[in-house]
Amino acid sequence: MLSIDGVELGPLDDSEVQRVLAQAHSRHARPLCGCRTPGVPMYVAATGSGFIIKRMPNSGAEHDPGCSSWEPPAGVSGLGQVIGDAITDNPEDGTTTLRFGFSLSKGAGRAPDAAGESVADTVVSDGHKLTLRSLLHYLWDEAGLTTWTPRMDGRRNWRVVSWHLRQAGENKQAKRQPLGRKLFIPEPFDPDHKTALASRRHAVWKSVQAKPGKTTQLMVAIGEVKAIEKTRFFHNLVIKHLPGAPLLLDDDLHRRLEKRFRAELDGWAGDDSAHLMAIATFMVNTAGMAVVQEIAFMLTDAHWLPIESAASRLLLAAAVDEGRRFRVCLRYNLAASEASAALVFSDTATPTAAFILDSDPDDPGAEDPEPVEVAGMDTWQWDTNTEMPALPVRATAPEEGPAIR
Repeated sequence: MLSIDGVELGPLDDSEVQRVLAQAHSRHARPLCGCRTPGVPMYVAATGSGFIIKRMPNSGAEHDPGCSSWEPPAGVSGLGQVIGDAITDNPEDGTTTLRFGFSLSKGAGRAPDAAGESVADTVVSDGHKLTLRSLLHYLWDEAGLTTWTPRMDGRRNWRVVSWHLRQAGENKQAKRQPLGRKLFIPEPFDPDHKTALASRRHAVWKSVQAKPGKTTQLMVAIGEVKAIEKTRFFHNLVIKHLPGAPLLLDDDLHRRLEKRFRAELDGWAGDDSAHLMAIATFMVNTAGMAVVQEIAFMLTDAHWLPIESAASRLLLAAAVDEGRRFRVCLRYNLAASEASAALVFSDTATPTAAFILDSDPDDPGAEDPEPVEVAGMDTWQWDTNTEMPALPVRATAPEEGPAIR
């Protein structure tokens, strides 16, 4: 339940509620979320289509785990490294400022890059700036696509995913400009409207088309990979829902891409239900074709939940099959060697952070994985050299009713 000045609010798209929110926004009134007693303060933010209510910065863990505004403490994932520095929320105007470690413009002579080829030792891995991969992680989190409840089963598709990703890009500022203007996320393809879809895509791309002698502006594309095909001069990155308009990869970028994201590509090739997500900066050349400058991949399962490894795939499958409520934790800029929870269960008596502990049994010098402790949370741990233990005991009843996302 949300309230302002003690008055309970109805659906946020109601015209009267929007009027109340507009007044609250102008006088900086704080709505309260009734998931806890006393209520948890929130704030009103203006969007292009009206007003919404958002969490105060770093307050997600103050909400009840059953509340849609709840999120795990930032420190259990890579978010803790970038929040407040690479990601800065501004409650006064409802915007979020993002600092990028990649360019959104291109001068002469700059070569394309497979983003994050050595994530652990790049100059942006200290958390001061977002890599291309960590931007995708952030938007996935903001879109609610790392959250899972049984009610969501069978209700996620590209129409839902793409809509929430676009919403996640609203009210975000990067490089002193709105992020939404730089994002290109394909609309769901409809053969009955293919000409209209193609013309809208053409208009967007034309707005950043390269002009001789001028700095070329780049866009950020996010889409699901359908295929990577060799042509005479390039490799075509074919994106689902974007027929006839591949993203072009030169041979050197394709070679480095295959090396850096070998695990994601192998996981995608071995699972027909998986989704391989690409995020790429691209320029539009004088022929109107998109040429990739930097790129990163992220693998997800059939439910669009991010997969980091074979072990995380097994853990996600077990949690979904048992009808659990949880949130996947993403690494952002964290190196693979640094501790991060795989997910956090929100249906236990106390939120429980699940850790996957990996070590090489064939390495005689390898030490046994160290147990992980998180202040204020229970933990569940799986040493992958042994059988997966039973998942933590659920304290809440299985959910029923329509899906939120």
